[in-house]
Amino acid sequence: MRSSISTALTKSLIDKEDDITARSIHITNTHASDSVSVNLYMQRAGGSAIYILKNVSIPSGVSLQTGLPTFDGSINKDGLFIKLSAVDSTVDVILT
Repeated sequence: MRSSISTALTKSLIDKEDDITARSIHITNTHASDSVSVNLYMQRAGGSAIYILKNVSIPSGVSLQTGLPTFDGSINKDGLFIKLSAVDSTVDVILT
């Protein structure tokens, strides 16, 4: 799955009903000059967040790749979410 994300609103990458398996995530800061702080977490409906990345700063033009816990929304009933630090933040995300 590939996605371009901008704004500081929380964005769902995988909904709990999705039949998507992801083992890693690649996040690239595409903003022209600013760093972006990223929160990446799993969460069940009504449950608390389980953070994979918490306030991780990615400089402009830099990519971050990390593994994910075994993740399948349709089995675990977890959603995968990302939140960026600023309204003008922009990142590209690839889940594999």
